[in-house]
Parts: sequence; structure tokens; C-alpha cells
Amino acid sequence: MGKWNNYVIWIEKTMSYVGKGQAGNPVLIASDININGASSVSFDDVFTSDFNWYEIYMYELQSDSTTGDTYLRMNLRAGGSDLTANDYDQAWQLHSFNTSSSVFHNYASTTTLQVAPPSRLDNDDGSSCTAVMRIDPNTPNVIFFYIDYLLIDAGAGNNDWGGRGAIGYDNSGTAVDGFKIYLTTSSSPNEDFNGGAIYIFGYK
Repeated sequence: MGKWNNYVIWIEKTMSYVGKGQAGNPVLIASDININGASSVSFDDVFTSDFNWYEIYMYELQSDSTTGDTYLRMNLRAGGSDLTANDYDQAWQLHSFNTSSSVFHNYASTTTLQVAPPSRLDNDDGSSCTAVMRIDPNTPNVIFFYIDYLLIDAGAGNNDWGGRGAIGYDNSGTAVDGFKIYLTTSSSPNEDFNGGAIYIFGYK
């Protein structure tokens, strides 16, 4: 935990130029710290034409699951609503830190983007996801974005994973202005987040 706490302190000290232009340096657009008590968190009206591209930092997102695995998902949004008209075309390469296993996934998921496969989060010894996402939401047709991540998939028999993904979404002229990060599970109701933070930075 110590090195990750130092990392967050570094982000806050060096990158928290809230609302201030910094000649090409990142500007903190929005953040949600210590996320808990809800199964989703939405950021609306955070993507504008004021910036050329954005980075989204997800830091140690965790679930309060006591009934089994939950899964981390994402939807792009526009006008306060999820975009559900098209598929997320996804290509992922991931590597296990516990075995010699390397996996490649290439598939399309309707309306829902899988984040950090295998995407499992539960409360066994503190499963968590830390990731950096780079996105240019201002392209007129297909939006491409990229994710690098570390998934601590705690629990008996599970592995820890590191990987990266490339994703395309055909916005068909819709102006994407935000996104939602959420948990889903086979149990009902969905489990809630139990810690973690999300930071959004804009670059000119």
C-alpha cells in the first residue's frame, strides 16, 4: 500500500491543476475519491472540445462482495445516458503474475466494455483494479481508446493479472461527453464499490 499511497500523493502534487491551463500539461477535470456505497459512478459532461484527449486514472477500485465475484464494467455516455446502440470492439492481451499464462481476447460486447479482464473483484484479501485509460472522445466516427492495468484477483486459486487493451466504439455522430464505471454480478442486488478513486485529466 505504501508505494501506491506515494503514487496518489505524487498525482495530487504534480497534476492537480484544477481548471488551469498549463501549456500542454494535464488539467484535472474531475475526480471521485474513496468510492463506496454504490454499484456505479458516472461522470457526465467531462469530455468537451476544450481538450484534445483525456487520461482516466482508476486507483485500487474494490468491491464489497460477500457472495462471490463481481465484474468491473464501463459504458460511454452522452447527455446523461448510457450509449447502447453499438458494440465495443475489444482486443486485450493479459499476463498472469502467478503462472506463465498469457491470454489474448478479441471480441465485441454490446453496450458494455469489459475493464481489465478477467475483471473479477471480490472482498477476498482485497481484490483491486488499478488502470490508466487514454481516450480521444472528439473523433467524429469511431472512438479509439487504450487501457493499461493491474488486476489483483485475490482469493484461492485466482491469479494476479497485468495487461492492456485497445477498444473501438462507433459513436455514429453522437457526441460522447462522459462515462460510467460499474460493477455487475450474477447475484442480486449488484455489489457496491468498497474503496478506490478515479481521476480524469485533460490534455490540450
